[in-house]
Amino acid sequence: MRQKRKSKEFRLEIRLGLILIVLLLAILDFAAYYTLYRVGHTVEDQIREELTEAAVVISNSMTRLNLAALPPGLEGNIKEKYSLSSIEIIQLDYDRIISIKKGLELDPDFQKIDSTLVSGELGDLLMNRPLYRHNSGSDSYQLLFPSDFMGSSYLIAVLKPSNILGPIEGAMRILVFFGFLTAIVIIFVSVRLLHTVLSPFDRLKEKAEKSGHYDRNNEDEVGQLINSYEEIINDLKAKELELVKLNRIITQKAADLEIYNNYILKSVSAGIITLDSNRTTSTINRAAGEILGLEISPLVGIESDCLLGDFPQLKSIVDKYYEIGEPVSQNEIKIKTINKRESILAASVSPLITSSGDSIGCAIILNDQTTYIKLQEELTLNRQMAALGEMSAGLAHQLRNSIAAIVGFAKLIEKKAGDNSIRENIKILTQEAMQAETLIARFLDYSRPLKVAIEDCNLTEQVSEIKAAMEQKYPNIIIKFEAANDEAIVSGDSLLLKQVLANIIDNACKSYNGNGGAVTIKSLSAEQNHIIEIIDNGSGISEPDKDNVFTPFFSGSPSGSGLGLPLALKIVALHGGMINFRDNPDGGTIFSISIPARDNRELPIPSSEVDSSSK
Repeated sequence: MRQKRKSKEFRLEIRLGLILIVLLLAILDFAAYYTLYRVGHTVEDQIREELTEAAVVISNSMTRLNLAALPPGLEGNIKEKYSLSSIEIIQLDYDRIISIKKGLELDPDFQKIDSTLVSGELGDLLMNRPLYRHNSGSDSYQLLFPSDFMGSSYLIAVLKPSNILGPIEGAMRILVFFGFLTAIVIIFVSVRLLHTVLSPFDRLKEKAEKSGHYDRNNEDEVGQLINSYEEIINDLKAKELELVKLNRIITQKAADLEIYNNYILKSVSAGIITLDSNRTTSTINRAAGEILGLEISPLVGIESDCLLGDFPQLKSIVDKYYEIGEPVSQNEIKIKTINKRESILAASVSPLITSSGDSIGCAIILNDQTTYIKLQEELTLNRQMAALGEMSAGLAHQLRNSIAAIVGFAKLIEKKAGDNSIRENIKILTQEAMQAETLIARFLDYSRPLKVAIEDCNLTEQVSEIKAAMEQKYPNIIIKFEAANDEAIVSGDSLLLKQVLANIIDNACKSYNGNGGAVTIKSLSAEQNHIIEIIDNGSGISEPDKDNVFTPFFSGSPSGSGLGLPLALKIVALHGGMINFRDNPDGGTIFSISIPARDNRELPIPSSEVDSSSK
């Protein structure tokens, strides 16, 4: 009997507790309503005080200024000071007072104050008492204030908006509604909550019986349930300990595997970037950061479009992979890193597959081919030059023998010829033969591998020397030299580099075709390179000729050999630099020579035997 009584007491306590909760909610609703009522009353009192003060100030100002209306400036100041939206002043003449007393329709001046205003509301004004008006739900409060001035009665109407009063009244109406609704559902909620609370208790008892941890013969339901779930919790704790041990082992293995994978990613020379199924960066190794010229730490977790936004070709193959869902590769992708370094990459995108065959993202593998391609191009160039040198050496030997014979016989004929016209023709023949000899020498300079003497070379000094020589050679050309600094030191062969600079500056002077003009030479420093720009406003390079500027034996000048610029390109390439040209917006051409600064060359300068005359 005692245990049954315990069970009944438990259920009764549940019922009483639920009823108490419902009653507490009702009390809280009433308290909230009362609080809002008091707050609204306080706000209303404050607005009344402010409106009354504003009306008194207006009445006093009219008396002080002896005016029946406020000046615009004073009216604006009062509005701003008391945050009023409008001020209206109406004279209460005899006809208006009679209309108010008889309850007749008000004239348009009153309607201007408020279209809802009726004469029945204005009785207090005739008794010299102010009238406060506020429509329920409105955000504004109005005061109609009677005032006597110079023997006449006036009505001062001031309107003040309030951002608080309207919402408070709305909240009070909502609370009234919910209070009424609470009163209706209180009985239903009590019954429903009672069922809701006891039903889980009954289900717990049923589950405990099925698990074998509950004794039906024990009538102390609460105590029995507690004992049953204590046994279940103890079993779970024992299993939890086993799971913790297994989890510790698995976590350690996963950590070891992750460390091992990180070692592999850091050690490989290929750049590896992994993306998850949402195209978000999961990992990026050190090599990938170096190849792309990016900091690794802020890149993990960003979208691939942001990561590869500056590398459109690389982004396109990633987009293609997600479009076709198959591995994609491309052997030559040209990119320009943030530090303006140009690189050529071989890239491939492959899926990341779990042991169950599910795709969890993709891996982007990058291999920097820049050095390899440069070495390959240099090797190809050296082989071509070697073959050309062998061929040209034999050809030059035969041609030089023939030219020597021609020159010798020409001089012999010149001595024996008596006719001046024959002598003149012989002289022309000799000059043409000597020009052919010069052309052969230049061709040998281009085709023969060069031996480069490495030394510190100041490009600024070289340009200054060449400028002085060119000013003597072309007196009608104004040559300007603008240097960013006094020294532009590179490692290389000073004679060969001077030959390059002199050749391009000479071409710039020739571009004016014997007319006057100006050539500007600029010495710039950009990161790890020194740049010399030669700018002219001459005849420029035609569009068809631009593709053949560095082609041997191609010349835009009838007197040119077509070997000056190809030889200059070869010399600059051997120094690890570049020559580019572009159109000058003001007309003419801009040649740009970029040479790595001292100790910044990436490629070694090849060397082979050559005569000093080739320089």
